[in-house]
Amino acid sequence: MGIEIKIAKIPAEMSEAKEIRRQVFQIEQGIDCKLDFDGKDEETDLIVAYLGNKAVGTARVRYLSDNGAKLERLAVLKDYRKIGLGRKIMDYVIGYLKGKGIKNITLDAQEHAKNFYEKLGFAQEGEIFKEAGIPHIKMCKII
Repeated sequence: MGIEIKIAKIPAEMSEAKEIRRQVFQIEQGIDCKLDFDGKDEETDLIVAYLGNKAVGTARVRYLSDNGAKLERLAVLKDYRKIGLGRKIMDYVIGYLKGKGIKNITLDAQEHAKNFYEKLGFAQEGEIFKEAGIPHIKMCKII
């Protein structure tokens, strides 16, 4: 089964991205749905990763300026972790943003994911802070 990663264009794809987030952030991590679904999805690019025809991963990109973007809501369903999907989603996002002329990507990583992002070239900025009761670290990468 191949992996396909794409920008969600139709309502069904957007719903698949939101369902992955619901399962990972709300059910697994106990994050309030109002924090996850913050009303900003409409102004972002939602990315969906498929294994075969099943949606198994997602992320969203919010544009901060002409050359800056923030990666948010990276999630992979529990049964599909540890097979490199998060890395493939990130590689896709970085390539996609380069193609759009974006030079700077920021993100707020959950503390346990810091090493994952460091391996992708992101660097920590500032101190640990709490978001939704979970320790996070602001990170950035120049591309």
